[in-house]
Amino acid sequence: LYLVPPEGSLITEYNGGTHHDAPSAANREVPIIVRVPGVAPGALPDATTPLHVAPTLAALLGVPAPAAATAAPLVP
Repeated sequence: LYLVPPEGSLITEYNGGTHHDAPSAANREVPIIVRVPGVAPGALPDATTPLHVAPTLAALLGVPAPAAATAAPLVP
């Protein structure tokens, strides 16, 4: 007997509620939507990470990025 779970499934002993530790794209990728006056709508072609959030918000607000921010902002 073979059991083949559908893609995105996680077999675990976790018995209730929700969790975000499954190794599927649905749990690894989270859309971030930002609407900013003066910035044209569009999508970024490359994958980004949460490391881009702080420098991007700092650039949009016109303030320096946090000292620990290592990623480049996603806006010019």
